Amino acid sequence: MGHLSHLTDFDNLKSRTNRDSRLRAQEEKGELINRILEVIDNFEMTIDSVKNYRHNLFFDGILSIYRQLISVLREGIRSQFTVCS
Repeated sequence: MGHLSHLTDFDNLKSRTNRDSRLRAQEEKGELINRILEVIDNFEMTIDSVKNYRHNLFFDGILSIYRQLISVLREGIRSQFTVCS
């Protein structure tokens, strides 16, 4: 009976460790998303502050990078929801 008890304890430990790892990964993803959203907010404030200079190559570059970032994030979020579904 002792052997079965050790196997049960091991299985419980393994399950708890897996669950804790998944939860930690989810928390880390959430923190990363929040940090990225802060960067996006800064991009948007920068874009809003230089709207009068729309014919500026620097502005065009900033806008291009912003659009690329948003596109990559949308693609990544879509694939995350597809995997989770």
